[in-house]
Amino acid sequence: MGLTHYQMRTILLPVKKLSASSISTLDMCEMKWFLQYMAGFREPSGRAAAIGSMCHYVLECIAHSKLLRQNGRSFKKDDVVGRITPQYDLQKLTDKVYAHYTQKEPHIEWGDKEYREVCRNIEKAKAHPLFPENHAEIISPEQFFMMKVDEEWAKYSYLKGGKTEEGNVHINGIIDLIFRDSNGVLNYLDYKFGQPKDWATGKKKDYAAIVKDVQLCMYYLAVKNKFPGEDICVNIWYVNHNLVFSDFFGQAQEDIIMKKLESVLARLRSIDKPDTRRGFHCRFCPFSKTSFKNWDRPNLDIDYNKFGGHFEPVEEKVCVCDATKTFIDYRGLTTTLENLK
Repeated sequence: MGLTHYQMRTILLPVKKLSASSISTLDMCEMKWFLQYMAGFREPSGRAAAIGSMCHYVLECIAHSKLLRQNGRSFKKDDVVGRITPQYDLQKLTDKVYAHYTQKEPHIEWGDKEYREVCRNIEKAKAHPLFPENHAEIISPEQFFMMKVDEEWAKYSYLKGGKTEEGNVHINGIIDLIFRDSNGVLNYLDYKFGQPKDWATGKKKDYAAIVKDVQLCMYYLAVKNKFPGEDICVNIWYVNHNLVFSDFFGQAQEDIIMKKLESVLARLRSIDKPDTRRGFHCRFCPFSKTSFKNWDRPNLDIDYNKFGGHFEPVEEKVCVCDATKTFIDYRGLTTTLENLK
C-alpha cells in the first residue's frame, strides 16, 4: 500500500537509507546533511579523522589475522597491506597502513609527529583487554549491514523519470568488530580514538548518553537481526582515554532507535529549505569556509557583494552553504538538488 497523497506531496528529498553518521550530521546541521548526503559533496578528512582511520584499519587487520588462525586459512587479500596472514609483525603492519593513508590524504601535512601518534595509539590499544588478539572468538571484523525498516512510517514513494518508486527506508553501517568473550557471550565493539563527546552538541558523553546513543542502538538492532535470540553486550572503547562503556542492550534501545528513525524521517519529509543556522560546529565545517570553486564547481559561485550571506566571503564569493541556500530560494529544493548533482 502506497503513501497518502498528502505524504507523497510533502516528500521532496529522496531518502532511501539512513546511517548513524547521516543522522548525527542532520542533528548538527540540515544544510551540511543536504550537501553531503543528498548532493554528494564529501568533506575531506581532517588530521584527527585520518589518524583514527589508520588505527581502525590496523586493528581490523589484527582481527582478520586472528580469524584466519581460527579458520585454519593461510591468508586474506587486502587492498591496503597486500596480504593479511595468521602471523604478523605489528610495526610493519602499522607502517603499511600509515603509508597507504598518507598517500590517500595528501592534503594533510604528514610528519614524524603524526607517525608517532599512530604508533602510540596502537601501543595503547595493544595493552588493553579489548585488543582483538584477546577475544575468545572473532565473529566478524568490519561487519557491513543493510537492514530494511519494516514499518509503515518508513515507506517512501517518489516520482522519478515519470514513474513512481516505492519501498522502505533501510538503515546501514559498518560495525568495527563482533566477537564472543570467554563466557560465550556475543559482543560488538566500536573503537574511538577521539574524545568521548557528542560532536552534534559538544557535550561530554557519559553512561546515560551512551545507552541512548543513536549509533550503538542502531548497531544493536542490526546485530539482533543477524543473531536473533542472543544476549548482546555492547562496548564502546575510547582508546586514548582508556575509557570503556559496556552494557547489555535490549528492548529499551530498540525502542529508542525506532522512535529516532521515525522522527528523523518525519523531519526530512517536512524540509523544503535546509536550515543554515550558525553554531559552534561551523568552525569545523568546510562548507562555511569554501566556495564552489574549491569543490571544482566554479560555475556555481555567487558574487558575495551582490548576495552576501551569514558567513565571511571566500575570495569575494559566497560560501557553499550560503550559495546553496540562495539557489533554493530562487529555484526550489528539487531543481537545486538536480543542479548540484
